[in-house]
Amino acid sequence: MGGSDESSVGDNPLHIACYEGAYEVVELLLSKGAPIDALNKDKKNCLDIAISKGHREVVKVLLNDPNWHKLINTTVDERSDYKVNV
Repeated sequence: MGGSDESSVGDNPLHIACYEGAYEVVELLLSKGAPIDALNKDKKNCLDIAISKGHREVVKVLLNDPNWHKLINTTVDERSDYKVNV
């Protein structure tokens, strides 16, 4: 990735590991402090990516991380594509 921590679409190493379904890499990255709540240029976080790819083991790893609540608390302002119909 040319010395950057992000790909050309804004994916960081955790996003890529989630996309690939590499749950052991996800565990390692989280243990090293990877930002679980980071959004890529498509405003997707690592949990969004893991769910969309059907990677159940990765989803389990993410939800078992002590920082998972950061994903739940992402504000609507940060995710302008997020719509709630009440």
